[in-house]
Amino acid sequence: MFKHRIKEWGLSKNHTTAERIHLAQTTKDMKLTRNSQIALEDLPKSLALSSKPVKSLATPPSHRHTGILLLQTKIYCESYIQLAIHCVVDDDHISSGIFCNKVDAALTSIERGQPKEGWRMLHEASDSVRSLFKSNDKSILRLLLRFAQRWHKSATPELFKVLWTHISDIASTTLSHNNPITLVCVSITHIEGEYEVCETAFGLMLSEFEQSLGPNNEKALEIKELYQSLLLESGKFDAAELLQRQLLHHYEHINAYSHNSVWAAYRLGLVLEKKEDFQGAEKAYESASLRGNICNGEQFPTRDDIYVLHHLVRMLSRWHEYDECEALLAQAMNTCMENNGGAPDCRVQQILEDLDEIS
Repeated sequence: MFKHRIKEWGLSKNHTTAERIHLAQTTKDMKLTRNSQIALEDLPKSLALSSKPVKSLATPPSHRHTGILLLQTKIYCESYIQLAIHCVVDDDHISSGIFCNKVDAALTSIERGQPKEGWRMLHEASDSVRSLFKSNDKSILRLLLRFAQRWHKSATPELFKVLWTHISDIASTTLSHNNPITLVCVSITHIEGEYEVCETAFGLMLSEFEQSLGPNNEKALEIKELYQSLLLESGKFDAAELLQRQLLHHYEHINAYSHNSVWAAYRLGLVLEKKEDFQGAEKAYESASLRGNICNGEQFPTRDDIYVLHHLVRMLSRWHEYDECEALLAQAMNTCMENNGGAPDCRVQQILEDLDEIS
């Protein structure tokens, strides 16, 4: 499906410094009047607000599409927020999550020199695009924006363009050509450069949701988590750490020993490890492990707990604290065996692999 279209497309060079400055100036104080007559019972209808969303700018095409993407993101947010206010949003992340993860895995396989497997998964994902846009998932836009930057880094320029052209074509026929989701997908196809615009779009979404629904709203927190992971992948470690500490503080305030608190502490460890603050990362992983012990009770250690423990052991081994590593892993193994009636399971295998690495 994709191969015959690759030859049809070519990509221009990345933005110059002057173009980036101009882009920042043209998108800095973008405003939009809230549409006051939104059809709450029909999201696709409520999102198809305008077939001419923005005037043609006297700028290069890439810049024009950047403006369209940000404006349509704002339109989408305002429509979605109105639905959330009236409690008629029923997100279904399954379809979008499966699609995005399959494309992600496909591109990773191709990148690792496994083209046959990668192309197979990519074709399978492409066949599910139509059902993706017909699903009940109203949050699809932020997931597509979340993965756009990752796919831009892992795919060749030609494959990236073909992939997004296919997504845009299906969105146009399924949702309508002037739907904000469609227009954003089309814009992604034409934007050049490193796709920092996705980060800008997420910042815009987070601001819109927090201002309208409050910073502790579930939808706002979902966007903040995606935004944080995007910043982390982009190497914006300070910004990612700030958001992750905000998330940890929020979940701690509700319940310091919930699953959300466990994973918030773990993700803080990931950020600090990327920043090469290994002592901070060790403390974060240790905090996540202790929280998991309390949270999961008799089920500790779950597979997730073992995953957190793996990162903690890796940090401890940096300081050659192998005795402590072995003690932690031995305790985890004993607990696994006791909880499973003395029979080995997949968690034990993970622990043995960790023990083998430090021995």
